[in-house]
Amino acid sequence: MAEGGSASPDLPAVDRDRLFPVALAATAGFADAFGYLKLHGLLTAHVTGNLAFMAVGLAQGSPHIIMKFLALPLFMLGVSVATMLITWMGRHSRLTLLWSLLVEAGLFLLCLTAGTTLPPCRSTDDLTGCCVGTLLIMTMATQNAMMRLPLKSLPSTTAMTTNVTEATVQWTHWLIGFGHKLSPEEKQKLVAAAKRLSVTIGAFAIGGVSGGLAAVRISYLGLLAPVAILALLALRAVFIHRNHEAAGEAVLGR
Repeated sequence: MAEGGSASPDLPAVDRDRLFPVALAATAGFADAFGYLKLHGLLTAHVTGNLAFMAVGLAQGSPHIIMKFLALPLFMLGVSVATMLITWMGRHSRLTLLWSLLVEAGLFLLCLTAGTTLPPCRSTDDLTGCCVGTLLIMTMATQNAMMRLPLKSLPSTTAMTTNVTEATVQWTHWLIGFGHKLSPEEKQKLVAAAKRLSVTIGAFAIGGVSGGLAAVRISYLGLLAPVAILALLALRAVFIHRNHEAAGEAVLGR
């Protein structure tokens, strides 16, 4: 068992693994576009955008602003709960990332169940909008907590404004070299970071297109796509963990 703290010993190579940021960014984009279309304009990944929608709704006299108002506090609650859960898992298991991914996949399945069981969503604030919206927000909150705990070395997969700004800063720094003359090693690191951020942004966009198409054409069954992605990442996490343990045993055996 892992001892003390929320460190995750099963992730020694994840910061060099391209699959995780790309796949999770696509998952976030999928959830955001899917929720926006199925829940009448509710953003479930980029939740701060709901504040602007709430302000527009108030200005237009729309009564359907409750979930847009609650999105941010619900997201904060979800991050808090996920943080406690991931920290607890980190103290009792060496496979923190695996269990975190499975929790997120389970939340997506709950969204699918609620969406197919409840009546069609007629407004953001009806029963279906509140239930499915809350579950999707909690799902993305879990992913964001994951990105700050076991996957903290990877770029953000949901805050696209932050990602675009950081990628632009990195590219500008590399191209112009402002501040001080960059060493070859520093340039290499900047290029690698900028490329990874740019790919993550592209993956979010692709995921958004996929989520929009799924919402329009196959409805809640489309949520099986992010579940499949998370299952793939869970298998990848197990593979990394086993390779790390095998490498550690080989070093000790020398």
